[in-house]
Amino acid sequence: MGSTGLVRHRSRVADRLRVVLAGSGLLRRAVRIYVGLEDRSGVPADAAESMIASSMTLIVAEELGADERAAISAAAAVALVYAAAQIRDDARFGDPAQAINAGDLAFALAFGEAAAVGEAVLRRVVGAAVEQIERRASDGNRHGTARAPEGLVRCAFAAGGLVAGAPDDVMCSLDRIGPEVCGGRTESVLSACRRIGFSEEGANRVAKLCAALPPEPERRTG
Repeated sequence: MGSTGLVRHRSRVADRLRVVLAGSGLLRRAVRIYVGLEDRSGVPADAAESMIASSMTLIVAEELGADERAAISAAAAVALVYAAAQIRDDARFGDPAQAINAGDLAFALAFGEAAAVGEAVLRRVVGAAVEQIERRASDGNRHGTARAPEGLVRCAFAAGGLVAGAPDDVMCSLDRIGPEVCGGRTESVLSACRRIGFSEEGANRVAKLCAALPPEPERRTG
């Protein structure tokens, strides 16, 4: 079911985001663009790239037996954090002040979705947001510095485990997968998923997302 399963996961998150982002205001429309629900002309779009991390959350949650509604809200929160960073990093947005406002809205909506799931998920989502904000500041507020941050990927895996009530040893294993995913080490990701107890299909779906994740740009060191 490989690619069909991934499309299904994107569709479920997109449906939730349409509810969260309903409205005609400029800021909500901007966030809809950056989560991939529509293009800049307002035409519905396929949210393929922007839904990669959130699809990871749903796959992990599904493999570990989580409640579907909670998993979708957690995944939507991950997608919104990703969108917030993209908005702030995109020089094409035009108005810097509005970019900040739209990014703030995305962060706020992400926190709301996470809070509805539970405090543990909220802490992870807030942590991913803080990491992205601090990262951008340390990179001198350059555009294009937050494409595939490891912290967000770790958050995506952890959120899936938390909504499933995964035990501590599984949560530790999920935390360790993040660097493997961001490093593009597909075989390591497959092995880790199998050790946790994922089905072969689930492990392969995660590996496919790993391969599709945009590379993280090099950071400035001096």
